[in-house]
Amino acid sequence: MPSRKKSEGFEELETKFKIDDPRDIERRLREIGAEFVGIMEIFEQRFNPTKQMKRNDVSERVREVRDLMDDTRSLEWMQKIKLPAVEIDGIPRIKHRIEYPYKIKPNGKQTLQSLIETVEGKGLSLRDNFLTERIHYERGTTKFEIDRITKYCGKNTDASPFLEIEGASVEDIVRAAEELGLSVNEMMPITKRKLIKLHQEQEAAA
Repeated sequence: MPSRKKSEGFEELETKFKIDDPRDIERRLREIGAEFVGIMEIFEQRFNPTKQMKRNDVSERVREVRDLMDDTRSLEWMQKIKLPAVEIDGIPRIKHRIEYPYKIKPNGKQTLQSLIETVEGKGLSLRDNFLTERIHYERGTTKFEIDRITKYCGKNTDASPFLEIEGASVEDIVRAAEELGLSVNEMMPITKRKLIKLHQEQEAAA
């Protein structure tokens, strides 16, 4: 069973951009010196927060990350605390979180299902889940993730791909976006759940 002890938290600053052509974004990433890290498939299970968690803007989730390059798998369990989005020119542009990864002791018997059951044992119920294909690049401390959500709650989805930029500072994120030819006005400090909801609304209106 994984330990419930949390490691030290760290600040998370990130924003998203809708994109039409992932290959073009990869080309631009290479041009600005970003290095290819890998391709992965990520299953993420989220949980309904307790009343106290809601009051404190706290959420928990577990992930199974499959590296599609060497077919290795890893498990992640984390708690996130939501902070107000960072504004640029008076408009929210960058998501701001404090993330606390739980320490998962190496255990050959540990599975995604047993980890989910551990979280449920804390009194949390299942909420929704995502299956995401990710192409990962990095440049220094800045991460670039080209994501496509392929399934939401077990159902296929054709939601548009998006680029997520995560950096050590707001300035790093803005600089990277501008180098890629992306505008600050295109930044979306929203969640995957909101992206899926917007996609479903667009499909219903079509």
